[in-house]
Parts: sequence; structure tokens; C-alpha cells
Amino acid sequence: MYNPRYGLYLMKRIMLALLPWMAMTSVARAQSPVDVVFTHMGTINERCVRVDDECFVPFTFLDYVGWDYTMRPDGAEIRGDGGRTRITTREIGGRSMIPLRELVQKLGGDTSWNDDSQLVVLSKLTAVRIRKGHFTIESSLDVKPKVTVMDNPTRVVVDIVGAKLDRRADVSLDGTSRIGQYKPDTVRVVLEPRFTPQISQRSFSSGHSFSFDVGAPTTSPEEQQELARPVREDPKVPITQQQKGKIEYDPASNPDMQGSETTPILAGAPAQVGPLIMDTEGARISALTLRINGRLAKSPTFSRLDPKTIEISLPGAIKNVTDFAFVKGATIREVDTRQENGSLIIRMQLARPMGIEYSLSGSGLQIQLLKPDVGNGRLAGKTIVVDAGHGGYDNGTQEPGVREKDLTLSIAKLVSQRLANEGATVIMTRKTDVFIPLNERPAIAKRNGADFFVSIHINSNELDNTASGTITFFHGRDSISQLLGDCIQREVTKISGLGGMGVWSDTRIYRSGFAVLRGATMPAVLVECGFLNTAKDRRRMQTDDFQNGVATGVVKGLKVFLGDEKKN
Repeated sequence: MYNPRYGLYLMKRIMLALLPWMAMTSVARAQSPVDVVFTHMGTINERCVRVDDECFVPFTFLDYVGWDYTMRPDGAEIRGDGGRTRITTREIGGRSMIPLRELVQKLGGDTSWNDDSQLVVLSKLTAVRIRKGHFTIESSLDVKPKVTVMDNPTRVVVDIVGAKLDRRADVSLDGTSRIGQYKPDTVRVVLEPRFTPQISQRSFSSGHSFSFDVGAPTTSPEEQQELARPVREDPKVPITQQQKGKIEYDPASNPDMQGSETTPILAGAPAQVGPLIMDTEGARISALTLRINGRLAKSPTFSRLDPKTIEISLPGAIKNVTDFAFVKGATIREVDTRQENGSLIIRMQLARPMGIEYSLSGSGLQIQLLKPDVGNGRLAGKTIVVDAGHGGYDNGTQEPGVREKDLTLSIAKLVSQRLANEGATVIMTRKTDVFIPLNERPAIAKRNGADFFVSIHINSNELDNTASGTITFFHGRDSISQLLGDCIQREVTKISGLGGMGVWSDTRIYRSGFAVLRGATMPAVLVECGFLNTAKDRRRMQTDDFQNGVATGVVKGLKVFLGDEKKN
């Protein structure tokens, strides 16, 4: 009797046998055997091969990870976890093999070389939410959550094994929760419920979507009403202005800094601040909690004195007896405090430039320090896409005798030349007076695996001679691109001779941001070099001295971001 399952199996084997003769590309580059550590599954026992920066695996690898496939004349269709995609196979050593890094990227995962002989595959978290005691996790690939309930104080700890915390994830936590990269392969979410948790399920099989109830509140009606408030979305804070050499964060734009947490305290009742606790200290993210007992007079504010130094100002607060120096280590090198004008000021010297995200919760101020992936920390060897704004039929802003598209191309060429002199690989989106579609510009960077995307533009506004100086934009509330913008803005402002107006989120201009930044998947900024409809800016921007200064500033800013500024 004919068995359709056997027929499908036989068809797959026939297709595999034919693949070497069906338009496969032979790979003759340097090869070396490698191991693959796959999400929560650990090392996969299969023969895998590294070719340049790609990792090729046999089709039997898919059986280990539970992915199905259908053979096609031009490759295979892979169905993995929550998605499906087509992939072109290669013949290596007489076997048909799959480019795993390309496949995982298409399915929304993350790969990185731990060393030359081990590839680590992780799932990206796409959503982590808690609403009224209901906890939800969604991920691109399968992960394996583990739930632990702790006492004194009461905490629910959710370790998501096989996961990476992606900065674009939809993270929506209540005021008593926090999230961080606990280990290189584990994201930890800590819930601090104001009631005794009643969790029926603490262990889960692997998957890419989970939900469970933490439990029902056993609090007073007043406390239950407080808990039932809508969850505040997205605690990231855009930088809005630059003054006296320091970048300041605008708490008014942060919903986590508004409401009952910042109700003015009574005179003579200062909030007690401390201790400062390092919750998790990872290679990419370090999470801290600053305990606050009482209410602050106003919202906390952050200032960046330089790329490695930040200050937290807590109005109407005093320090308790706790020594904040206990957090010193690989992330924070020095901590000191002072009282100034009725506020407690905490200054932290970081080991390297880091992005910052913060929000108020019931236990205090939650701080996340995000560490950019800088590789070996050198500009040499990095791939950078330099985008000259406008071009072709699109002149950009213009004044008599001068067009934006010409100035941006001139400056972009100088930036590219200096980057190349530093040993970077540079790709210009345009080298001549042609128009490149907006979406295509970041797509060029993505296709080439660029480390950075820098777009050069010239500004203008509605009223002539009313604005002056440079502005560096980042997309949305992307903390890492915000940090890159800060580093570049500081250096350009020092050299250009026009001064600066700060580092802004592109959502201040358009609700959806700029297309050239919105489509970027790597740290990306747009530098507005000055205002063409302001006479002094216009005269200055047309000089060789200015254009060379901007180019030097962009390169120096990238080196500061990487920690390469002293490695000359």
C-alpha cells in the first residue's frame, strides 16, 4: 500500500541527490570546521563549516533544531519556528549545505562568532509585556523560559534561555518590573508584584510564544486601583537639547517621569536615596536600580558631561548612609555624589561610552546602560556607509548660487576619504549628481553588512537668519544611535566653528522619523551641518575649512564611540 509520507521522504532524498547538478554555486574559499551553539539547545552535533564569515550546515542540521524544508530547483524553502523563507544552497565538499547565518537573519534571529570556531545562534525577543498580572513573551526563534519565585523581597524571576534582548523589541513592563541581558544567552525579567504571586506554571517546553498569569492581587482596593493604571509605554527618552558641553535629557517627554511618582513632596520631607544596586552586568546591557524612599520634588534628569560621564539629578532628595561605590566594576569605574541646590547629584564614570534608558518604578529609578557592539574597538576594518543627501533632480534646500545636494556630496567625499585613511571600508550611496531613492540608501548599508550609516545634510527653516549650527538626528528612541549622534555632534561642534543645537530624535520632525534612518538596522545618524538660509552659516559652509572640519569631526566622533580615540 502506498504511503504518502514515504513518498515525501523519497522525493526529498532525490532532490538532495540532484542538487549538485542544479545551478549550485561551488565554494572554493578557505574552509574550517566549526561548532554551532543553537539558542537553548546547546551545541548541535553536526559537521558545520565556516567559509569567510558565513557558517554552512548540512540539511540534517535542520532535523536537530526541528525545522522542516521543501526542496526546490534553486535551493530550499525552510519552515523554522515562527516563519518561513527560501534559501540558496551551496555545494561544499560534495555535500549540499545551507548558509546558516543568512537563514537565521531571514527568520529574525541573531548570530555571532564567539571565536573562529564557534557560531552562537540566539533568538531575538520581539515582545515582552506584562499587563495586570498577565505576562507575555514573543520571540523570533524558539526559546525556553524558566520561572522562579523568590522571597524577601518577593520577586518573580523569568529567565528566557536562548534569547537576546533586541533594542527594537516591544517591551512594555509595569512600574515594578525590569529587563536585562543576564547572561550572553539569557534575558532576565524581574517582576516585583505588590501581592503574593500565585503562578500555576513554572516550567515550559520550548517555543516562540508564551504567556502566564503572575496571580491576582491581594491588596487593598486603593492599591488595586493604583495597580490597574494603564501600563506606560516605551520608557526611552529622546535627547532634546545641548547646553554648555553636556547633553541633557528631557524628562517631560518621558511618560515614566510623570504622574504619581513625581508628585511634589512636602517641605521638610526629602526623599531618601540609596542604595544603588547592580541588578545585572552583562556584555551588552547592565541594569541598575537606584532605591528611592519617598517622593521626589520633581522628575529626575540625566546629563551627559562627556561620552563616558553621566550625571543624575534628583530634586528634593538626600543620600542615605549607603556607599554607592559598591557598583564599581567592569561597567562603572567611579561613582561620586554631592548635594547641590536642593538636589542630590550622582555622577558615574563609565568604562566606555554607553547608551542610557531609564524609568521610575515602585522600587526606585531603573537604569539600563547599553553597551554598543564595537568588535575590536577600532575604526580600521569597520564598514561604513556615507550618504550624501539629495542629488539628481532633488536639489534639497537651496539659496542663490548654492544647493544642498552639492554641499552634501562635497562633505560626504571628504568624510569617506578620511575614513578610508583610517583603514575603514567605505561605501558611498552616491559619488555623482544622481538621485538615490530614500529607502534604497539604508538598504545599501544592510546589504553590505555595514557597521554604521552616516547621512550628510544641510538644514533650513521657515524664517531666514533665525537659526544656526549643527544638529545630529537619530531615529525614534534608539539609545545606541543616540549615543553615536552624541559622540559625532560633540566633535563636529568643536571643529566646525558654527556651534551646535544638539542631538534630536527624528520623530521631533516627522512622527514616523526619517526614511533614511528608519530603514537602518545598524547605528545610524543624520548630520545637519548648518542652516543654508542663515547668512553666516551659508558663508561658513561653503569654505574648505568648514567642510574639512565636519569630515574630521565625523571621523573623530566614530572613534570616540568605538573607544578608538587614543589608538592612533
